[in-house]
Amino acid sequence: MDVLIKNTTVVTGGATGEIINDGALAVQGDTIVAVGKTSDLESVYQTFTVIDGTGKAILPGFINSHTHTVLNVLRGTVEDMEVDSVYMYMTPITFAMNDDERSALAALSCAEAIRSGSTTLVDPGRFVPGYAQTMVDTGLRLYLSETCVDAVTTKIRLGIYEYSHEWGQDFLKRAVALAEEFHGQDNWTNPVPNCGSRSRQLLPLDAGRTERSIANLWPPTHNPLGPERGRS
Repeated sequence: MDVLIKNTTVVTGGATGEIINDGALAVQGDTIVAVGKTSDLESVYQTFTVIDGTGKAILPGFINSHTHTVLNVLRGTVEDMEVDSVYMYMTPITFAMNDDERSALAALSCAEAIRSGSTTLVDPGRFVPGYAQTMVDTGLRLYLSETCVDAVTTKIRLGIYEYSHEWGQDFLKRAVALAEEFHGQDNWTNPVPNCGSRSRQLLPLDAGRTERSIANLWPPTHNPLGPERGRS
């Protein structure tokens, strides 16, 4: 569908911070093809479906730089907790859910993000390979990460703080699986390692090979946002 939104205020988000009053924006398919004054664009895009944006504003897509989509299940239940809500409540619930439940919550969170104007999400979590495809299918730009820890986080709420090599290896394997399957998809999905509570022993020589295999998937010069282009 080709659309021309006119008679609106366009916040360009460019380096100069330009704001176009009585502005217009033309979208062809899924690509923004023009931004400018209504008077300039009306004559060029006469065949486009017109939306009158009077009294409204168009802004670039927002970036949610830290979210946990599957923890949408806890909305309204954490705010008044006086205990350590991360290890007493939030961490255990992520282990209690299965992939179908995580996927359903991720889908809900992505829908809410799109509705509120976010087009990019940064989502560090656990068991991410099991629900990443659901997020990719929404078309959002994504930075996903599987937390890499060898502290047994489910025991911290019991006052037990211990490390487990096997526990850490499971996290590393999921991080590699996430990167190998989803890095560089059409919506520029960019999985990144997220190292949380870990010991110096998390990356011995055998695990070091695993970490290097992750790092090799995105060289330092890689631009995860891809080529410069407009996208609605």
